[in-house]
Amino acid sequence: MRVFIATFEHRHGSDVRVFRREESAEAWGIALAAEYWGESMVGVDRPADPADAAAAYWERMSEIGEEWFSVVAQEVEE
Repeated sequence: MRVFIATFEHRHGSDVRVFRREESAEAWGIALAAEYWGESMVGVDRPADPADAAAAYWERMSEIGEEWFSVVAQEVEE
């Protein structure tokens, strides 16, 4: 069975979740970006598409070294 491990790294530590579907893991990243956009993206126009907005958010956060989001596929071992 394949699972998707999503990690949200931030100044207070890391949040890790495991999902059965990659789309669900990516949706969590989109939701996080939407939640924190206002605090961190002052002066940046927000794309209308949520996935594009999330991509812009995570790119900017990684550039300034504030936050990172990643999804890794992993096989579950017996």
